[in-house]
Amino acid sequence: MLDSVLGVCCRKYRYKYPFHHSLACQLSFTQKRLASVVFFLVMRRPPRSTQSRSSAASDVYKRQPLGWALIQDEKLQAQANAGFVTFCEWMGYLPDEIKGVREDLGEVAKVRPFTIEFKAMSVAAAAPPASLRSRVTRTRTANTKSTVQRTARTTVTVTEQMDQQNAAFSRLFHSSLIDTEIFTRPSVVRRSRNESAMKYLGLWATRQVNINSAPRHGLEAALTFGSVADAPKIAEAIIQRRRVQPFSDIEEAKKDIFRYGDAIEQCQSFLTTTSTVFTVRVTVVSGAARAVAVAGVSKEGRKVKRIAVISD
Repeated sequence: MLDSVLGVCCRKYRYKYPFHHSLACQLSFTQKRLASVVFFLVMRRPPRSTQSRSSAASDVYKRQPLGWALIQDEKLQAQANAGFVTFCEWMGYLPDEIKGVREDLGEVAKVRPFTIEFKAMSVAAAAPPASLRSRVTRTRTANTKSTVQRTARTTVTVTEQMDQQNAAFSRLFHSSLIDTEIFTRPSVVRRSRNESAMKYLGLWATRQVNINSAPRHGLEAALTFGSVADAPKIAEAIIQRRRVQPFSDIEEAKKDIFRYGDAIEQCQSFLTTTSTVFTVRVTVVSGAARAVAVAGVSKEGRKVKRIAVISD
């Protein structure tokens, strides 16, 4: 009987009291003699695991896009290779390490080519499900001609194509095809700095850099598409100008830095003055468990669209 009462007390008060309490229960019963049994039940629930969550957002357009190293256009390949090698050397990579990264990127290029310019195109629309087609019945008379079935087509806009490429390469660049260990290795190690290539390298399939926020080497890599020789000078002029006031558009940059206006115009498709792609890194800790996820999102005005979510 004592065991059954103890079980009832445990079920009744287990969730009612969040911390330890003393519960005094006096039981009396009469058999042949009257006896009193007093017992004290001490219940203690283990403390809850400490939970914490943190998030941080980052501008993708201030990083050098890794996709530039996959450009197949013969007119731009030399500049793309020069910008990629310059970045790797700036990060202190050895020739064998640069070769290994190139081989990894070659495997990615076999899966999907990296496109710089897009045009609206017409593609065949997806056929309706078989279950839906089976519901459609047609009645024909002897004099009725059979209707020729035509393939429906739909137009894929430039924005839709860019979104598809961003989502595809975001997953490819974070897949096992790319050995990201070299990118996470600290390369710039000083007393006040301990940085890796991941801080400056964009793995979200973007095609442009923001001249108002990109670091020097990112600017030089983009400006290389306009002039390999003058890229460092143009980058310095942009940095000095944006310290006074940010550029409102690329046309303003061409006017203010008129000496290099032609070079800026040639690489204009790789430059922007506004950032529309960001990453949000969320870290959740509960006790000994820890989970990290990075989401890439595009933002235009109040419209936010998810590109991809990568678990770290």
